[in-house]
Amino acid sequence: MGLMTSRIMAAVRKCGPAAIIALVVSGAHAGGIDRIDHEVALDQSGIWDRNVQLALEYAVIATEGCVGLAW
Repeated sequence: MGLMTSRIMAAVRKCGPAAIIALVVSGAHAGGIDRIDHEVALDQSGIWDRNVQLALEYAVIATEGCVGLAW
């Protein structure tokens, strides 16, 4: 084995267990490796209502337009 290969193998021996532990802990934190994301029921009430979103969008555009004219 060459010098570079032995350095790589030494690095793997040092960092390998830490990498495995990091993967296991991150998977456990997210509810398991296969459950990182889950479906949520569609909610069309409150701030998620499309009309509320559009009103907010138009208000932001109008505010930016007024500030731009005043500037």
